Amino acid sequence: MIKGAIFDMDGTLLESMSVWTNAGASYLQKRGIVVEEDLSDMLFSMSMLQAAEYIRKTYGLVQSVEEIVEEVKEIVFLGYEKEVMVKCGVERLLICMKERKIPMVVATATDRSMAEMVLQRNGLLPYFQQIFTCREVGAGKTKPDIYHAAAKALGCRVEEAWVFEDALHAIDTAKKAGFPIVGVYDGYSSNLQQQIKKLVDLYLVEYGDPEELLSQMEGLG
Repeated sequence: MIKGAIFDMDGTLLESMSVWTNAGASYLQKRGIVVEEDLSDMLFSMSMLQAAEYIRKTYGLVQSVEEIVEEVKEIVFLGYEKEVMVKCGVERLLICMKERKIPMVVATATDRSMAEMVLQRNGLLPYFQQIFTCREVGAGKTKPDIYHAAAKALGCRVEEAWVFEDALHAIDTAKKAGFPIVGVYDGYSSNLQQQIKKLVDLYLVEYGDPEELLSQMEGLG
């Protein structure tokens, strides 16, 4: 039985990974710094605070972690404000879940102010009871803390709270913690899809018929 749903935001609800993929590099390039080729991969599993710490140490920056975070936030904010859109089919699923009275929350590595802004701008915020952020929980998605906090708020046992995620590291974390997983394809992790498919309970290349998806989830629950 589906008692609740926990949605990642970037790459799962929103077509926003390009904003994050380029933010760290954009910050450094503004300072004339040559960026390592795999920087995006290095930052992918980190919270914003962790990413800022990595950038500061790796590139020997004099700016504080807090200063780096604020400037990167400005870069991401502009992308959220002007570019980022909802993934096709997402709102149909959220409407269907709301009609079935399935409570939903967001669990994201993005800071609250930006998450609220971009979800509000795209009309998704009213569907969710609460937003959980890695920064507020105190751990990135290499640890299950954010998922446990979300399940507690939903009033669900772990096995009743379905997690929608696109990132391999996050899927692996939630799966090991016992959550059922819907893996959502995102082009920015296309090279990891075979690994993702092996971990998830259901896999979506795109959001299709919401009734069919919920039926499949209930069948596995």
